[in-house]
Amino acid sequence: MYSIPELYSTDNYLCEIDDEEIEICKEHATFRSGIHCDEDIYNILAKTGVNVHCNSCLQKARKD
Repeated sequence: MYSIPELYSTDNYLCEIDDEEIEICKEHATFRSGIHCDEDIYNILAKTGVNVHCNSCLQKARKD
């Protein structure tokens, strides 16, 4: 339905976006880290052996 809307008797609502516009958006965006909490707090909890309940957090701790 997304790729060929004509088969479903609907309009094509896709619009073209220049790669330059995408790059501008990426430059202005703030991407989240793999840690879902404050990094300092996470490091303290990880060093004291507290279970952080976050697989991506635990993987980062093992790398450090």
